[in-house]
Amino acid sequence: MLLEAFSDHEMARRATSVRDAAMERGLDAIAVTYALHVEWLTGTWGSQFWVAPLVVPVSGEPRFLVRRFDEDRVRAEGRIAAIETYFDRDDAIDSWAALLREAGLDRARIGLELDNHDLTHRDVTELQRRLPGLVVEDVSDLVPRLMARKSEEELLAMRIAGRRTRAAVEAFRIGLVPGVRELDVRAAMEAAVRDAGGDAMRGGVAFGSHTTVPHGDDGETRLAQGDPAYTECSGYHLGYCATLCRSAVLGRSVAAERLYDVARAAVDAVEAALRPGATTGAVDAAAREIVERAGHGAAFRHRTGYAVGLRANGRLNLSLRPGGMETIEAGMTFHTPIILIDPDVAGMACSETFLVTETGAEPLIGLDRELIRA
Repeated sequence: MLLEAFSDHEMARRATSVRDAAMERGLDAIAVTYALHVEWLTGTWGSQFWVAPLVVPVSGEPRFLVRRFDEDRVRAEGRIAAIETYFDRDDAIDSWAALLREAGLDRARIGLELDNHDLTHRDVTELQRRLPGLVVEDVSDLVPRLMARKSEEELLAMRIAGRRTRAAVEAFRIGLVPGVRELDVRAAMEAAVRDAGGDAMRGGVAFGSHTTVPHGDDGETRLAQGDPAYTECSGYHLGYCATLCRSAVLGRSVAAERLYDVARAAVDAVEAALRPGATTGAVDAAAREIVERAGHGAAFRHRTGYAVGLRANGRLNLSLRPGGMETIEAGMTFHTPIILIDPDVAGMACSETFLVTETGAEPLIGLDRELIRA
């Protein structure tokens, strides 16, 4: 959790940015329900199963409605003064409606994050049944765009996380010896992150044919001569990450090495294209052109990247995707994993976590992109 590590000024900046964005859209308030966004704004999360709206009016302080069972934790962890509670699922929407009436928002134009798993269709329809004068607008894109642009405090947290990522990748490199299991290398990476001051590592390790299984759990697969290997991993600091993909070959595998060369070239193309004023789709196209020109279009099965920072990813994060029309801005940070999967050869991966500057893109972790040769 964010806890007290970020300054009061930083936490106030976040709330103000949401308030200003709501005002620009002609709204009276926004009710933030997506757990990742709630954490960014409060430093904690609301309720495990049921709705926990953070109501941010354009005039007045935010009010957080949580399950009573979670109240003490929210007060201990959170960075928000106005906390109200409900007992359980049966009165959650009644309490939300009452909060809005009390705040004079029962006939307001309110923004809801409709495209997320933390707000159900029933939540919305029942709220509108209780408050028929309420006008609801979808603002699923609002907080993700604000979160994509990082403050100096957030960038510092990501740079510290990046140093821990470097330690993990170095442990990955050192650990690639014949016969080693994926689990063994991951354990060494986690130890390296702890030694670097971190308490968590996201990511995994894959060897051999297991590299062709996206998001497969690392396990008992052992590294053999000629095998490819890759890791996608990140250290953390204050909940913020800086993720990196790197690949290796034990000995030689010409086909896997060529595949990695394409992935690395695509990341180079992203770095050249990622700058203020570019669209998310244009950045994706720059990477995709490299891959398709090399004849590996079918191996590139995903978007080129996504905004990263607090935690590793989220359903609503800004995406570098085909046809994306969002405009890149200075201060945004993106992870750009190019993971190419050829079932007959390997899965090979290369990536950076980039900061968009006024003039281009800055890699935050600072490791070269050469294939690791074990």
